[in-house]
Amino acid sequence: MASLAKNLNFGSGKTRVAVILYSDYARQAIRFDVVSNPESLQSVLDGLQQLRGGRRIDRALTSATQMFRGSRPNVRHILVLLTSGEHTSELINPFEIAVRQLKTLNVERFVVAIGKESSGKYLKPVVERDEDVIYVPTFDSLRSQILRIAEHISKGRGFFCGKAKQ
Repeated sequence: MASLAKNLNFGSGKTRVAVILYSDYARQAIRFDVVSNPESLQSVLDGLQQLRGGRRIDRALTSATQMFRGSRPNVRHILVLLTSGEHTSELINPFEIAVRQLKTLNVERFVVAIGKESSGKYLKPVVERDEDVIYVPTFDSLRSQILRIAEHISKGRGFFCGKAKQ
């Protein structure tokens, strides 16, 4: 995550990072104003405890919505969802409300799906375009894919500050 943030210009003084951990529940582990460079981000990430339980992506997206509501206006808002498996919920359309709210807030959404258990069919409703679900075969191969992922995210969907790129 720190490598991805660094490749997305984090630490420039203009870019901020926040982290939400999720399982059966979601919690904001790092607020936008807590870390200011990739090294401090890595240090904080190293101290986080993995959450046990299910994989409630809907709760992560809802938490992200709340976080972005309080973020700086008129800047590019990017959500990168990292997941290594299927969403665990009985809900029929688990992402619909959260995704609609993120769209309203003009948040660009990307998914990094790690491993064989991550299925695009369940993750595609999170993103605007199918190609914004980026598949990585294993956690071990994630680091070698960071530059490719960062380049894809940097290209975005063609919006910055709410206006289309020319």
